[in-house]
Amino acid sequence: MSIDPRTPVIIGVAQVTDRVDDPELARTPVEMMADALRSAAIDAGAPAALAGLDLVGAVGGIWRYSDPGRQVATAVGAGDARTLLTGLSGTSPQRLLATLIAAGRIEAAAMVGGEAFRSRRRARRLGVEVRRDADPDLDPAERYEGTLDMATDHEAGRGVVEPGVVYPLIETAIRHARGESVADHRCRIGALWAGFNAVAVDNPHAAVRRPMTAAQIATPSEDNRMVAAPYTKAMMANNSVDQASAVLIVSAARAASLGVPRDRWVFP
Repeated sequence: MSIDPRTPVIIGVAQVTDRVDDPELARTPVEMMADALRSAAIDAGAPAALAGLDLVGAVGGIWRYSDPGRQVATAVGAGDARTLLTGLSGTSPQRLLATLIAAGRIEAAAMVGGEAFRSRRRARRLGVEVRRDADPDLDPAERYEGTLDMATDHEAGRGVVEPGVVYPLIETAIRHARGESVADHRCRIGALWAGFNAVAVDNPHAAVRRPMTAAQIATPSEDNRMVAAPYTKAMMANNSVDQASAVLIVSAARAASLGVPRDRWVFP
């Protein structure tokens, strides 16, 4: 089958998770991002791919790096790569890489992201300092926010912007459309999340691996507060983690030249 050589393909992915008890020994976000990127190249079976990166994009995080992509690129031997920094977004990183490659503007890119929020919170409780490695001499990275409007002016004017507002409204609208009572709805979504929990229990990268029943997940309690009805804490994303991930995405032509087998290509 003939494929446009500019077609973007994912050839390697990786994630790293730390659970270090001593926050003074914890890896920094940049260190974890760099290790995740090296592992993504190993996953692709193409360690040489890193030296040929045209771009290293970093997802904005809860830290004070001015250009984390530059620090990661330098660490993995991709010093000539351009760098970009996205906002706190789940959509702009995806749009960024695929569109630039499909347009023929670049051949190979990496997207990285990472947090060490667990270590920072632990350090505050213990009264110690975590190690910081932000380079003060780096200029701020070029920003990429994408072009996706997440809210209309009508919605924004009424405060319907943040996920903690938007998703509960959508969830409630679904409940109403299905003709469910509050109790029946809570039971149904509890069962849905129990399925997620069953997967998380066996996932070494999951933030919470404690088995939980549907009732435990959906019912507010002292250690499972209601965050934004109908979502309890057990139903929310967990930012108290030391984690990083990386995705290697290249043109089909570059994937072929690197010798990555076609059955390893993932088309975004």
